[in-house]
This record gives sequence, C-alpha cells and structure tokens, in this order.
Amino acid sequence: YIGFAVTAPFKKVAAQAISSPREAVNTLVRTAHGWMGSNSDVEGAKAVFQALRAREITVLGDGGVADALREAAGRDVALRFVRRDNAETVTGTAIYTWPASIGMPPTLRFVDARIAVIAYGSAARQIAQQIKNRGGVPIFLGPKWFVAQARRQRQLWEQGI
Repeated sequence: YIGFAVTAPFKKVAAQAISSPREAVNTLVRTAHGWMGSNSDVEGAKAVFQALRAREITVLGDGGVADALREAAGRDVALRFVRRDNAETVTGTAIYTWPASIGMPPTLRFVDARIAVIAYGSAARQIAQQIKNRGGVPIFLGPKWFVAQARRQRQLWEQGI
C-alpha cells in the first residue's frame, strides 16, 4: 500500500501510532522512512468555511475534525467549540461534527441558526432532521468537505507528503 485513509474514531490513534506532531491525521503515506501522516480534512474545512462565508462559527463537537477546523480557520474565522456535556442554545452559524450514531445532546437547541452538516448520505439526512426538529436550518456541506479532502488525499498519495 502507498497509503491509507483514516476515519473516525481512529484519527487521533493513528497520529499517536506514527508519532505525528498533529493531534489527528486522516491520511497515511508510506515513505522510505516509514509512515507519514497528514490531515487532508483541512482542505475539507476550508471548503466549508468558504461556503459558509462566516467570520464566527460555533463548532458542535471537539473530536477528530476539530484540529482540521482550527488549522483551516487560522486568523480568518473565530471558532467556538461546544462539547456534548455543555451543549446549549446555538445561534448564528455552526458546524455539526458529532456522528449521527451518537445522537444529539438532549439540551441542544437552535435559534436563528444555520448549521453545516459535514456528514453525507443517510447520516446527513438524519442529523438534518434533528436540526430542523430543534429549530435550526441544516446546510448540507458533507459532500463539499469529502470531495475537497479526498482530492488532497489522492494528491498526497501520488506525490508523497
């Protein structure tokens, strides 16, 4: 193999396994010196930020994609992270990062909020319905994220890191 795509919940574990300076990686590339890790989710995050056109964004979750969001935001986008145990009423623009399989925190509500759903397929539809049920407006950006990060992943595999 020339590389691997790493998905949740293994992004942080993979980074630790290869002693990466990154907290999480989603791309492993075989080199002459062993495995190198990268986080092509940064490209996905950039694509989502571009689509949202917001300067302040609430991030619902602080898991495997949080590092990519932080890196992509740089100084251009202010991020506020909400963990499951302190979910609250969210207003403005947000990005939903929790997996559909764990469900939405019971205390989470939306008021005048548009929420980027970065999942895709049936998981995205399930999350979107929960967002609507709690007063938010879902924005389906999972495919945009996926395509941007996949292009970067392929580039890394073809050219090396």
